[in-house]
Amino acid sequence: ARLQRHVWVRTPLLLLLNDQLLVYYCLAMINTALGLSVHSFFFVPLLLDIVVQSRLLQKVIEAVTINAQSLSLTFLLVLIVVYQFTIVGQLFYHEDYIWHYETAEGRDVRVDLCASTLECLKTTLYLGLNYDGLSQSLADLRDKVDHDPTGGNIRWTVDLLFYVVVIVMLLNIIFGIVIDTFAQQRDLQKQIKDDID
Repeated sequence: ARLQRHVWVRTPLLLLLNDQLLVYYCLAMINTALGLSVHSFFFVPLLLDIVVQSRLLQKVIEAVTINAQSLSLTFLLVLIVVYQFTIVGQLFYHEDYIWHYETAEGRDVRVDLCASTLECLKTTLYLGLNYDGLSQSLADLRDKVDHDPTGGNIRWTVDLLFYVVVIVMLLNIIFGIVIDTFAQQRDLQKQIKDDID
């Protein structure tokens, strides 16, 4: 009798957990309760309800998640390539990873953004993707070329390679995967519509 009761309770619970919409609304109720009782931050995930309400947004999410494996492998490739540029930057251009700023008291402070390889990788990812290369501005490179023409030109080449390989090629591969998935879904919907007609 105990085994039958265990199966009787477990089976409907598993069936309920398989209903994604029910699980979503249960999580939404939990977030609402936490937002009312703990902190208003818990209301923020509820804004994603627009995805549940809009079929078009569901298709957008589906386009990204269908090719999750190829996208994740491409992101891994981006990370590996950026890691290689990080090692080059850490070994040969470490001085460029030192950030200088002046405090309100007029004291000059130096922060090493490349103290460890992980920190250097985070900095290269952030600055590299935001500023289209390892250097933060053309003025930095002009100063390097004026003081050391050979070193400045090599640095310019490294920045150009980073821009071409990471920003242009690899990120466009990621965009291409997503856009191709949209095209495949559109063709599939058109084929289904033609079959129905």
